[in-house]
Amino acid sequence: RIRNVHSGVLKHSILQAEVLVFLDHLKDKPDCKELLLDLSLHFINLNFQADWKMETYMPNSPVHGLKLRLWQCLCVLAQSITDQNCEAVLSVAFKIIDKNHLPSIRYYIEIFLARCLFVNPAVLIPKYMTPWFTEYNVRSPTIVSALYVLTYTVPYMISSGKYDELLFDIVLTVLPWMCSPSSQARVVTQYILSIVLAHLNNDNEQGKRVDIGDQSLIQKFQDYINNNREMKKMLKRQTKNLRKLDVSKVCTLEGVMAGQLNIWGNIFPEDILGVLKDTITNVNL
Repeated sequence: RIRNVHSGVLKHSILQAEVLVFLDHLKDKPDCKELLLDLSLHFINLNFQADWKMETYMPNSPVHGLKLRLWQCLCVLAQSITDQNCEAVLSVAFKIIDKNHLPSIRYYIEIFLARCLFVNPAVLIPKYMTPWFTEYNVRSPTIVSALYVLTYTVPYMISSGKYDELLFDIVLTVLPWMCSPSSQARVVTQYILSIVLAHLNNDNEQGKRVDIGDQSLIQKFQDYINNNREMKKMLKRQTKNLRKLDVSKVCTLEGVMAGQLNIWGNIFPEDILGVLKDTITNVNL
């Protein structure tokens, strides 16, 4: 039984819940838009402090807990990002994925960025996402994060039915990362390509053809992922695990609070990296 919520590690959890409720309450108030934007930019810029670099703190340390709570607050604040202010946020936020982060921090960074991209994918993805994929010497953790951001954004684009040309551009842009030395990058790229190509083929069959020019190489790749038994098995598991994450739901008060509370009083998400590793391992058994 909880005897005193104002002492020990639990006090941080109670305070965080109160802050999240407060931010969630403000998100729909027109006169608070400027305040929420200033808060978002302030929280993002805190990540560039010298003592907040991953090399200077340990997992489950006070700094780790602060960064975790900060990004959870940003996920709630993402609901207030608009077409008018999204570029002010993303121009700073996208620099952060090239820094070193613990997996729990990176998870919320990727979800926050994906939720911001929902505002205007047609403008924001070419401007802020594509450059990462055309920089072929980018670090593996950075490109994996960029791929996860796309993984969370693509289903939203598919469901809207408005972005088929952009989706095909994404196919061409991420295809080279099938050759990545990072197994995680290759697996996530396979997943993105499989769901986008399946969608585009379905549209073409319905007469909503996307002009994709000479697609012989892409067709060969799609034939492989559709017919190779091991690939089909892995993609089935990937789809089951990755599709269950709904960015719009995570970026809410209820979504953030749905995580598990650890012994240090921090809310932790499900281990997505662990799920992905299990997927690969189970296919190889």
